[in-house]
Amino acid sequence: MDEQSHLARIFLSSFPSLLKVVYLFPMTQQNTFMTILFRCFIAFSFIIVGCKTTQPPAQKTTDEQQEKPRIKNKDLAVQHFIAGSVYDTKEDYARAALEYQEALQYDDDASIFYALSRDYAQLNKKQLAVQNAYEAVVRDTSNRDYRENLAQIYLAQFSLDSAIMQYHEIVKRDSDYVQGWYSLANAVQFQSSDSALVLYRKIIERFGSQWEIWERIAMLSIEKKKYDDAAFAYKEMLALDPSNNDLKITLASAYEFAGKESLACELYKKIAAETDNENARIAAARILLLLHQYSEADSLIQPLLQQDSVSFETKLKIGEAYIDALHKDSTLIDFVQNYFLNLKNEQPEDWRSYWYLAAIALSQDSVSSAIENYEKVNELADWNIDAWINLASIYSEQKKFSLMAETLERVQKKNSNDFRINFFLGIAYYRDGKLEKAIDPLERALQLRPTEMNVLSTLALIYDALKRWDDSDRLYETALKIDANNHLLLNNYGYSLSVRGEQLPRALEMSKKALEQQPKNPSYLDTMGWVYFRLGNFDEAKKYIQDAINVGDASAEVNEHMGDVYFKLNDTAKAVEYWKKAVDLDSTRESAKDKIRKGGL
Repeated sequence: MDEQSHLARIFLSSFPSLLKVVYLFPMTQQNTFMTILFRCFIAFSFIIVGCKTTQPPAQKTTDEQQEKPRIKNKDLAVQHFIAGSVYDTKEDYARAALEYQEALQYDDDASIFYALSRDYAQLNKKQLAVQNAYEAVVRDTSNRDYRENLAQIYLAQFSLDSAIMQYHEIVKRDSDYVQGWYSLANAVQFQSSDSALVLYRKIIERFGSQWEIWERIAMLSIEKKKYDDAAFAYKEMLALDPSNNDLKITLASAYEFAGKESLACELYKKIAAETDNENARIAAARILLLLHQYSEADSLIQPLLQQDSVSFETKLKIGEAYIDALHKDSTLIDFVQNYFLNLKNEQPEDWRSYWYLAAIALSQDSVSSAIENYEKVNELADWNIDAWINLASIYSEQKKFSLMAETLERVQKKNSNDFRINFFLGIAYYRDGKLEKAIDPLERALQLRPTEMNVLSTLALIYDALKRWDDSDRLYETALKIDANNHLLLNNYGYSLSVRGEQLPRALEMSKKALEQQPKNPSYLDTMGWVYFRLGNFDEAKKYIQDAINVGDASAEVNEHMGDVYFKLNDTAKAVEYWKKAVDLDSTRESAKDKIRKGGL
């Protein structure tokens, strides 16, 4: 060991000179030689540390020797360690790991476990990475690099609690280590944004104002819709970089979200005056329009519009400001409509003018004009899914489900994997009474979003109506696993089971849960009554179905159910009365007609 120590000391004393030699190599080779030199430095350092012990190691028992058959040999450990370091520089992590494993046969220094853990992390051997990183920390609890490495490996495996524990220990041991605090706050952020905000502010208090920390505070504040806090953070960032105009615009936007329109407007105007920023000028004008300060807004807008070089894009941005103002003041409707009509005439092949004209038409209840403009958008920009959906929605509101389906069929040919198109096409077929045709687009929509409740419930209803009960039950069961308290699902599934006379106790429980959430829903009251009817409890059935009728607008089905209840209660006259009401409401209701003809069930 004396000879090894002597060689190590010679190397360490020569280390500064060796560093200078490295810089004589070409730039492309310097990093490689620097890495090898650094790892040699670590290796020779732990030789000297190992040689400092003057007392012989304690004798181990036979059992301990069998558990750890390691033969101490610093020279061999260093050789394998250096070989592993070389492989690391070549990004050959598998061979590097083998070399470090060999080094561990001759020495259990923490640095070997540390290096090995990093290679295992690169090789995605998660458990081995954790084990070796932990061993490095256990063997040298004061080494911050080892503890940070362990924390980072925990983070990569989403073991947040373990990572946070390590970062807490790091800042506990060195409370002046700012990167440790930052890493701690960053890890905590995944668990609790409130706790992270407390830590980020603590960093500011302890270490002073820092751009990155204020940026984090602003981001988290916006996520939590604390726009005043976000604005404060942006102001502090601006104090660090006063000439950052993009940041000024961001601050003005934060003021807007915080409801401080006047502050936002003043800042936008200041930016526009200092930098001739077009976007800032339009943003200020938009706020002034919203505040009904039209003349001042006009003084900002007109200089832009009067420029010979004003672009169509700028005119559109100004138009969008007018649209926002229109939402607050309907008296602007003629002015805004004429503005976009002029834009349409200027650029008849640009779809955006038609888009806004359609929105304006809808605000005036001019449905035909809205349809015409949306059709033009679809012609010029058939990729714009929103225009197709909006047009289909207009037909849906008009209960023109065939036209709704035709519109969506046109766009589905090019967008067969768009969720909204498939879902609304399925709804169009369903509302148009084409149940079989509705299945394919709805099944496709379900493939795209397997947990979407609207698709699950609608498709289940269709299968139920087609008496494909295996399919409907499968969908109901799937949906209830996602949301066991969904009142619509509980009611529809309960009713389906009651109609079939299956699982009636369960159907009753589902109906009760649905009614607890919507006690005045006539459909839910009718379901409860019909479950009791199927259970043979006709008095309870009468009570709930009567409540459904009393709510108002009882359907033909509800009236037919009441007729059935009265018939079971031996009141045929009343039964016929309600069956006739059912037929009056729905002349196609053959089941009620048949009961009237036969005078009973």
